[in-house]
Amino acid sequence: MKARIEELADQYIYEHERNWVEGKYSVSQRRVLLTKWVGQAWEDMHAEDSDMIRQASQQVGLGLPIDGSRDHEIKIKDFLDVQVGNWMDWQPREAIKGEGDELQSNLTLEEVEKLASEIPISDDDDLEQCR
Repeated sequence: MKARIEELADQYIYEHERNWVEGKYSVSQRRVLLTKWVGQAWEDMHAEDSDMIRQASQQVGLGLPIDGSRDHEIKIKDFLDVQVGNWMDWQPREAIKGEGDELQSNLTLEEVEKLASEIPISDDDDLEQCR
């Protein structure tokens, strides 16, 4: 979608280059143009890729019924064994004593460690910011 917005913007700017370069468009006019490009990109994307969008939405659970009847269709990259369960029965765990009044995740320590071990860390990451 971003590529299509950029394509529409480039096309418009090319066709109106002189006025664009000379700054003849106000900030408000540029916002309106961006809104039009986003709307056009959205329409184009749905016209060309509606089946793919529908399939992707279903695979992450967005296009499925909330009753859980089709949760087995959920397929999230890097979470191959995800099991959804009945979200209406979910209750947060109480905070562990000494850790403040915050609610804790329903993940076990082992699940948290497994997920954390799968997060790629490059040499460029500033680990101090994570602390």
